[in-house]
Amino acid sequence: MIQVIQIFGILAALLASCCTSFTFAKINKQMLAALQENASAINADFRRNWQVHPALVNIDSFTGTLYVVGDVHGDFEHLLALLVHSGIVAVVSSDNGRSSWGSWDIKWMGGNAILVQSGDMINKGSESIKCLRFMAELELKARAAGGKVLVLAGNHEVGFLAEPARKKYRNFVEEIDRLGLDIFNDVYSPNSWIGDWLRTRPLAAVINGVYMGHTGLINTSSLEELTSKYQQAVDSNNWGDQFLIGRTKKENSILTSESWWKRNPPGAIFSSIPRIKGIIFGHDPNAFGIRGRIVGFSLNNGLYSIIKVDVGVWDGESNGAIYRCSQWMPGGGCALHEVMYNLQSPGGQSRFEQMTLFPTTADGHLPIYDSGDESDNEEEKTKLHKGW
Repeated sequence: MIQVIQIFGILAALLASCCTSFTFAKINKQMLAALQENASAINADFRRNWQVHPALVNIDSFTGTLYVVGDVHGDFEHLLALLVHSGIVAVVSSDNGRSSWGSWDIKWMGGNAILVQSGDMINKGSESIKCLRFMAELELKARAAGGKVLVLAGNHEVGFLAEPARKKYRNFVEEIDRLGLDIFNDVYSPNSWIGDWLRTRPLAAVINGVYMGHTGLINTSSLEELTSKYQQAVDSNNWGDQFLIGRTKKENSILTSESWWKRNPPGAIFSSIPRIKGIIFGHDPNAFGIRGRIVGFSLNNGLYSIIKVDVGVWDGESNGAIYRCSQWMPGGGCALHEVMYNLQSPGGQSRFEQMTLFPTTADGHLPIYDSGDESDNEEEKTKLHKGW
């Protein structure tokens, strides 16, 4: 009989077994160059089934609970602890030894809940492959239990597919080499489970009118246009399309744009796409000038909301945080915004608490911007920081 193990005990055992120190292996530069040279031909062999793997997952009349996790970047330790503390995943013993994880296994505890991860599962951290395997397995277990797990496309996944030899993705490539995997046959090839999984991520999800994507809802006049542009880029095997990933943070690329709310005020976005009542995004832990926290704004007395969920887990800014919406407004949008921060201490109690959403200006602009911008309103930013 499967027995649930105490959280702090199993996490300690996992960390002891899976998080030992290592030295990166020397990368075969000739192999990487050959992979990059043949990337276009390799991608040309891939054909995505849009019926099975839609560009945008749309779910209306959802009555369950929505959870959203920001960028993970290969930080398996905090990802696992966060989901366990939130109560939607349990780590259990595997008495029959048939688990792919050895003596332990994972169990979906969320019922009909939906868990969305905002993209950027890979790179920077040291356990990207383990994170991918974990989330792919959790997708299947949630579906079998009546729930759903959606891992969205991030700029690091799409960028790796476009330019696998680029220095930006060196951490991921070094991890692949360290694990003894063949970067082509085991990871990049669309015939591998990882290669296929990376290529079939949805660009975005809309649950009860709440849009979730890696960055904001930008560079489009409708969800239909957004879907069409994504399908066109993937079908043409152009993972480096400027619509997807730009070379600068100021470009309105759907996976890389930062400070997009200055060029695309949320009030204007909600007016142009009336069915959208909220925007939840990751990618930029510096958004709104606060790192390590989930931050949100409300428009029209809470009718609309905009929330960033990237808390900078991989660089030590936070042990992780998860957003939750368990109550919905009749016309769409979330009625109760909650957040939980991962304390990750033996016996510590992480719990969900209601978020404070800050107001926007009357015309739908956000009153503060990211901390590195000279145009920041320092007075408003100070007020926001004091709000915590």
